[in-house]
Amino acid sequence: MQILEGDDPAISETFDRISKDTRHWNTTVLLDRDAPRAFGEWSMGFTRLVKDSEPGAFALSEDAIHGRLKPGASAEIVTLLRTFYRINF
Repeated sequence: MQILEGDDPAISETFDRISKDTRHWNTTVLLDRDAPRAFGEWSMGFTRLVKDSEPGAFALSEDAIHGRLKPGASAEIVTLLRTFYRINF
């Protein structure tokens, strides 16, 4: 799951690139609306998870759910993160 933030042209370009990348499949937009940035100071990272991954692998997602999002973050984003975390961890 990814959350893309920024101006419309940058988001469109990034999503188009992701959609064409063969490492991704069944790409689906879950929410598309203008909202204040929730992750403006975060950088992108990637971890390939395996069974019994180190416990800190998803610490950022857990931290985001428990207060690292900027005040006023979209309720939909918070709900998506909580649901994703609950289902997968």
